[in-house]
Amino acid sequence: MHNAHNYPPIQIIRGEAADRLLNDPQFVDEWSALCAICPWATAFQGPAFIRSWVQTYREKITPIVAMSRDSSGQLVGMIVLARYADGKLFVAGAYQAEYQAWICIPELAGSFPPAFMAAVRRELPSGGLVMRYLPPGIPLDWVKASRVPTLLQTNRRPLLRLGDGAEIARSLRRGSNRGKINRLKRLGELRFRRVTDPAECDAYLERISELYDLRHGAVYGNIEFANDPLKLPFHRLMLRQPGLMHMTVLTLGDELIAAHLGIVSGPELQLGIMVHHPCYAKQSPGKLHIYMLSQLLLQEGLTHLDLTPGGEPYKERFANDWDEVHTLAVFASQMYCRRTAAVWAIMDEAKRRLQRWNLRPVQAEIAARSLLRRLRHPIAMVRDMLGWVRSHRQIHVLACRPAREITAPSNVRRDCIADLLCYQPRASDPSREAFLATAMARLEAGQHSYTVREGNRLIACAWLGSTTDDAEPSVPDFDIPEATAVAHDFQFAPGADSAPLARELVTAMLGTSKEPCLHVLLPPGLTSALLASGDFRMQHVATITEATRFGKDSRMVQTCIEVKAIAAPAGATDRAGDRSPGTQSDTASIRAQEDKPPAYA
Repeated sequence: MHNAHNYPPIQIIRGEAADRLLNDPQFVDEWSALCAICPWATAFQGPAFIRSWVQTYREKITPIVAMSRDSSGQLVGMIVLARYADGKLFVAGAYQAEYQAWICIPELAGSFPPAFMAAVRRELPSGGLVMRYLPPGIPLDWVKASRVPTLLQTNRRPLLRLGDGAEIARSLRRGSNRGKINRLKRLGELRFRRVTDPAECDAYLERISELYDLRHGAVYGNIEFANDPLKLPFHRLMLRQPGLMHMTVLTLGDELIAAHLGIVSGPELQLGIMVHHPCYAKQSPGKLHIYMLSQLLLQEGLTHLDLTPGGEPYKERFANDWDEVHTLAVFASQMYCRRTAAVWAIMDEAKRRLQRWNLRPVQAEIAARSLLRRLRHPIAMVRDMLGWVRSHRQIHVLACRPAREITAPSNVRRDCIADLLCYQPRASDPSREAFLATAMARLEAGQHSYTVREGNRLIACAWLGSTTDDAEPSVPDFDIPEATAVAHDFQFAPGADSAPLARELVTAMLGTSKEPCLHVLLPPGLTSALLASGDFRMQHVATITEATRFGKDSRMVQTCIEVKAIAAPAGATDRAGDRSPGTQSDTASIRAQEDKPPAYA
């Protein structure tokens, strides 16, 4: 029997020696056996997860194994750490490990943790270590008595207990959910299933990563897969570890509309990467997926879905039980400990204040990043200030119909998430998170994106809405006929040839839109590019003049009553042999509005 005053010595193994140890089959067997008898061990402490992560990120980290063996040579305690080139120390898996902890035999639950922490502190005196979300049930009585400076924070964990499945079945039968399922089925074959074939997993993973980055970029300002090129290979490697990953997909025909990728840990599945396609947001495919996933887990013998800590509102809506996990920080000195305690206290108070204002911390973080971005570009700030004082622009509204059979350009893609993720803003452009947030809102409202990409650079983008979608108004306050599509918010990368790109975007919209007429909102400079094309018949509908003066926006709409064609197919003539005339119109009305106009181009 081991006790707090008689524990085996801690051995620290680094670098290449740690690599050899982690890849030693005999040691891996010992490691797996220790996980099996450690009551709080999760899959994130096991060989399958940690070895996959170390193998993927090895060029960026130095692995460190802290371990103990008893007098007989039996492995009785261990933890795998990773040090980055900047000196920062993490538990192996870093932010991709949902639960971070040591493992040991139950008899050493109170003695191994302070022992390895003291050893790590001696080895790495300048570094601290934060273990985010210690698993439930891990003994922490030793913390108060530890001589190593530590901080302990409690976190709430939501759970979906599966029970006998009756509650979940009732939720799926509920009228609103049943109606959404039926509406999806009318669009095509709706299929929910678990995916295990490696090649199929890889194909879906690519799509899942795009949907994940879109939402996280829009909501959290963090495009994880794009910013970390090793994240995708890491998940591919994990998918090949038997019994580790659990992938489910919800498809509509050939289209992926929702998916989940999580890690199985004993009788539970950790909520991992949960995505849904924004174009189907009105039918709540993410919610339907969670209910269908819960039914599958029950059939597979699991007891609950771990919704994981984090505080996201949707997790609380699904939860029917809660428990607690903890964040533990260990420091090289009391000075670092006190400093971190002060920072944590300030952050907690800030969160409470933001909640009173109905703001989420991530919103404040994104706003702060946006402000810092502007401060780094004083010329753009001056331009914004001058625009606030006084600015003026015009938008032409053109009714457009094809003059001949339309073939959509092959370089223009509709609703391509990968293209939207390639947006690279200039200092004067909206930030990436702002661009993605707008894009996601428009897709969820029923609008469609049309994009052109060169390599990893988005060079052109425009949006196609209608008079019936739920997005922000894409047309000014004048009557647009029913059954009309609206092309708006044309954007082009610096240096791109906008005139032919605008024609290609409009051509693609005409070729794919279900509406008989397309209203195109363009600045005067791009209007001429369309008028020169022989592919369209175009009519002038209105000219919009937008102005800002000392932050107050106004809009003036000059509507054309007598509308005549202003462009016809190249070479077309009237009966007298002349080309079609230019614009001829009478002003019907001029109206000023004081509401803030949307961005049209």
